Amino acid sequence: WEESRWHIKDIKEWLYSSDVVEPKQAYKLIDELSRIHFDYQTEADYAFFNLWNIGTYFYQLFDSYPYIDYTGTKRSGKTKNQTFHTIVCYNAVSTADISESALFRLIEGIGATISIDEFENSSNLDRKRIEQIKPLLKSGFIKDQHAIRNEERDGKYIPKQYELYAPKNLAHIDGFDDVLEDRCVEIVILRSTDSKILNSWPDSNTDTRFTQLRHLCYRLFLDYAEEVKNLIEEAKGNLNVTSRELMIWTPIMTLALFFEKHGIESLIESIQEKIKKSHEERILSDEEDSLDIRVLRMMDEHVVNEAEKSKDWIQHSKVYSIMKKVAADYGIDVRIFSEKCLSKVLKRLGFERKRIAKGVVWLLDRKEVDKAKVRMGLLEPTQPTEPTQTTPLQTKENVVNEENVVNAREEGLNITQKKKGDV
Repeated sequence: WEESRWHIKDIKEWLYSSDVVEPKQAYKLIDELSRIHFDYQTEADYAFFNLWNIGTYFYQLFDSYPYIDYTGTKRSGKTKNQTFHTIVCYNAVSTADISESALFRLIEGIGATISIDEFENSSNLDRKRIEQIKPLLKSGFIKDQHAIRNEERDGKYIPKQYELYAPKNLAHIDGFDDVLEDRCVEIVILRSTDSKILNSWPDSNTDTRFTQLRHLCYRLFLDYAEEVKNLIEEAKGNLNVTSRELMIWTPIMTLALFFEKHGIESLIESIQEKIKKSHEERILSDEEDSLDIRVLRMMDEHVVNEAEKSKDWIQHSKVYSIMKKVAADYGIDVRIFSEKCLSKVLKRLGFERKRIAKGVVWLLDRKEVDKAKVRMGLLEPTQPTEPTQTTPLQTKENVVNEENVVNAREEGLNITQKKKGDV
């Protein structure tokens, strides 16, 4: 790119000086700029937004990096958020039209932070192209994921790997693929009622603070990458989440821990608040979208007691009979949800069945139902050395969540040089 993301004079300052920048200065500056341009609903939203932007400079230290899912009505400010990313984030590129090959070549070439606007709008990305991009986006949430293409060299076709892992954010109005959604932190953008914020627009040509912020972000990585990397395991200890959610929130919590150690107060608490709200929304969304979870809740609330009366094994026909009586309470239409459908759901949930003289029976005691709840993220896993405990279903008050830089100063210049387009 022709754009200079980091001025030569600032690079020389780092090369020939032993001084390090103050992390608190960088965080305060991004927080100041984000409050000028955005009207988020909570302090936790500002904390997440600030850390995600800075984290794009550190993302290679982590095994995964969360996507942001911007959703909201027309003219709510989704594009403004992405413009901010384009100015601030590491090697950021914003587009409403990108091919699959351009996507992975950009990431391979410059480690770009990718913003895709109007993701679901077929007038910008035709449906076929969206379907081609989706698998790359799903894989690029995790480190060391690649697209492989045959490329001609001296008349021969040689397989070549292209990196897919990079920070990404997607803006849309309508919903999109739930598997891709599972890699995202959702931010619902509401149109601001503050005219000053509503009429603001991030612009690095008129506001030199953006240039200063990028400089500080580069320096933060080069000066503190090793320290941040060493905080990852400690950060995980502040996370009451598992599986996919652990992968999503580890980078953000690590950075919150880093900045709190350098004088920014209450960041960990703010991110924990954001995680709790995000998890509650995921549970509600899963229940709305997942037939399996709704059936599991029925088993938990209506079938377990009957199964235990039958010495834990209960006839399939009896399970279906119980289900029919309460199905409407769980949004299940018994006109189309047959006994065969129930059997398929129970198998997916991992329940054991066997055939006896009276027909098929299922093992649906409390222990097995609780195990299924753990697998579906409705209960916290117990430690292997501890006995399985019966725990009530989640409420808002009882929410449990689901799933090398050796020397930064020596390696930092090499990293900077490899990511062409920075300087």
